[in-house]
Amino acid sequence: KVFPEYRCRGFVIDKHQNIWVASGHGLVIINSETFQLESPKFTEIQTNTPNSNLPSNNIRSVYKDHHNTIWFVTYNDKFGKFSGNLDMQNYQFKTFSTNDFPSQFTIAMLQDSFGTYWMTTQKGLSAFNIEGDTFSLIKNYDETDGLITKGVLSIFEDKDKTLWIATRKGLCKYLRDTNTFTSYAKRQGLSNTFVYNIEEDNHDNLWLSTNGGLFRFHKPSEIFSNYNPKDGVQSTEFNLGAVYKNE
Repeated sequence: KVFPEYRCRGFVIDKHQNIWVASGHGLVIINSETFQLESPKFTEIQTNTPNSNLPSNNIRSVYKDHHNTIWFVTYNDKFGKFSGNLDMQNYQFKTFSTNDFPSQFTIAMLQDSFGTYWMTTQKGLSAFNIEGDTFSLIKNYDETDGLITKGVLSIFEDKDKTLWIATRKGLCKYLRDTNTFTSYAKRQGLSNTFVYNIEEDNHDNLWLSTNGGLFRFHKPSEIFSNYNPKDGVQSTEFNLGAVYKNE
């Protein structure tokens, strides 16, 4: 046994090379510079951890914004940012309510290149601002804005500063000029439309993990290619948060 026996839902690396892992039992932090496989040490932050005000142990995702701030997203509770000090064992967070979102079942967040924050939920996509410790909602988006469904799972910004949204019914692209979305589904060649995660390579391709294998989407031609176990992919079914690109 090396890692605590928790369901891991994603991870992010902070500016001090600490790995923050989201789990169903709180946050687990690994110092990658001092980690030893033979005698591993972890910092676990839970609701009952001394000097911690973590509102819930059910962490859905973690995220690092452009200011190197670490954020956590809970499932059916608050979201927030780390404001403490790991070296001082001060595990404090500034938390924010999810009441202004279309659903408290929040999943993942992102800060785009223009400074706007985005939150994916089970009932739509939300754009909002954080100024200091002040939250302000910009807009909640749903099918009336062009989303193919309210069931939004994750969001990704490519190198061209375009936002792409993974949903339960396909892939969506945010059209900033009109503040609407266009979608890609079976008719456009995405044969399995349950999209979990999105990543980008260095050749104008998006890679989508789905319930029907791995898809490559060539942005200039808008052509999808599918890869499954016959091509060497480990399975046809992926899961939310299981994506990483090594820079």
